Amino acid sequence: MPQEADLLPGTLDLLILKVLSSGAHHGYGILLRIPAITEGALTVE
Repeated sequence: MPQEADLLPGTLDLLILKVLSSGAHHGYGILLRIPAITEGALTVE
């Protein structure tokens, strides 16, 4: 799993936009979708 320093700046922003492109989600829904769309490579605490 990549460490925080290994991620390019803006990666989380783009993942959030990708989640929201499929429809409206609240914060917790976004939190749950990010590991799913990254196939477990990234989790958000």
